[in-house]
Amino acid sequence: LLEGCGLPASVPIEIARITAEEMPETFNVRVDQVINQSLQNRPDLAAAIARLRATEAAIARAEAEFMPQVSVFGSLGGVLTRFQTTIAESNDPAMNETFPSVNAVEDVWSVGLSGSWMIFEGFQRENAVRAARAARREAEENLRALRLAAISESWDAFFRVQAAQRQYEFGQALLASSQEAFDAIEAAYVQGLATITELVQSERDLQDARSTLVNTRADLLVATSDLTFAAGNERGRWVAGTGSDSVASDG
Repeated sequence: LLEGCGLPASVPIEIARITAEEMPETFNVRVDQVINQSLQNRPDLAAAIARLRATEAAIARAEAEFMPQVSVFGSLGGVLTRFQTTIAESNDPAMNETFPSVNAVEDVWSVGLSGSWMIFEGFQRENAVRAARAARREAEENLRALRLAAISESWDAFFRVQAAQRQYEFGQALLASSQEAFDAIEAAYVQGLATITELVQSERDLQDARSTLVNTRADLLVATSDLTFAAGNERGRWVAGTGSDSVASDG
């Protein structure tokens, strides 16, 4: 169990008592509602749809390789020029004359358009398109198979929950009937109207009824969890519809 949960075997765990688990509510929905929710919420279907969309994008890109490639480029800048003039009249620097500097700014820009078109490359682009289309067909078939599996799992889980619910109700009725029978035999035994063999057999029947109730309760909880999983609900609680069509099952 720990390995299945991704935990080391040394981690201590506490198993909850099955009698402490809340029982699911009675279902008031149709199987087609469960199937529709499964097709909308299951993460494996969502991943398959994403893969299919990715293959469609790959086809569009492969087909775009046949078109000419056009690119536009441009640049913008400037040139700053600074002039400084000095007149030397003598060897004495103090006698030299320096004029104010002159700055000149000139804009420099360019705009261009280029294009290229591959004429022939050894059928590489054609093969790339074929490969992309084959990948899309594979993704479509994978999605179709997952949809069929989701419908089958939801259908099976739905009716297993219904069967488990009926069995649990039978277990409750059987326990109540066995308890009444045991109480009657016990009272008769106290009055001397029943034998010890009848009392022991009645007590054994009561224990069998309790065991049946525990088993049917566990089967119902497992079936409900399977239905929650088949419906693709990540929070462990399945809800569908509104009003009278609402149903919730704790998984």
